[in-house]
Amino acid sequence: MIQTFSDNEIARNGKVSVLVLQGKDQEAVALLSHLAGAARTNEDWIARHIVGMICVRSGRWEEAESVFKEGFERSPPLNKDYFRLGLASVRLRRGRYEEASDLLSPVHPPKLMTSAKVLTLHAQCATQQQGAAQETLRSLQGTLPGLCSQLPNAIWNYFFHGNPANEEILEQICQQEIHCQLAAA
Repeated sequence: MIQTFSDNEIARNGKVSVLVLQGKDQEAVALLSHLAGAARTNEDWIARHIVGMICVRSGRWEEAESVFKEGFERSPPLNKDYFRLGLASVRLRRGRYEEASDLLSPVHPPKLMTSAKVLTLHAQCATQQQGAAQETLRSLQGTLPGLCSQLPNAIWNYFFHGNPANEEILEQICQQEIHCQLAAA
């Protein structure tokens, strides 16, 4: 489809999203090389968000934060919450839990509520808010599809029953959070 409609931004972003979910970030970035200038269309903003998620997955925190902050401040209202979640993900990964929590509380679109709750759970667990985290964990039971369904329990177990100093496990959790956000978009 992308070869037939190479100028179709929606088809391009769809293909890029699939490539990112498959872990083919380099191929995805190559399809987004046109984004050197300012975002002009809604599809440009969607593509920028995907670039930000690729930056997060590869640990390029400053670049990811810059992309998400710009999108949160300048994108059309329809896209702001996607950038808000991306920015919260970066801040969680950098240990800025209160800033992440502040970003997560005003997320409203039903499509993003579950992702926002997962990130909220992460922030609550990381700051040892066991009661609030337990309530959030209960509210997430049975709401996540497929591979994302075990993520809330993994977050809970990591912070309350595991070894929070184990960066490898935390990285796996963060990668799964990103995957679930991309799948929800």
